Amino acid sequence: MAFDGIFDRPQIGNLIRCNHCIMEWQLIATAPFGCDLELAVIDSTGIHLLVFPCRRVQLGWVKSASGEAINVHPTHWRAWIEPSRRR
Repeated sequence: MAFDGIFDRPQIGNLIRCNHCIMEWQLIATAPFGCDLELAVIDSTGIHLLVFPCRRVQLGWVKSASGEAINVHPTHWRAWIEPSRRR
């Protein structure tokens, strides 16, 4: 699945290059608990990225910074990288 046109980083298909690593979008079922993640929601209107880091918890998702529960149904995830460190 290609995410063309929505990223501010160079990409190849669904592989995103960031510094010296390549981060690939993963299916949401494989999302780890207790890690800062970038989430994507793919629906009938397109691809939407959350602009803040999230963490998976037993009952769903929370904002990493505040622990506030969010009502979101993501389809994909990858490790969160602070915007200041993105290229």
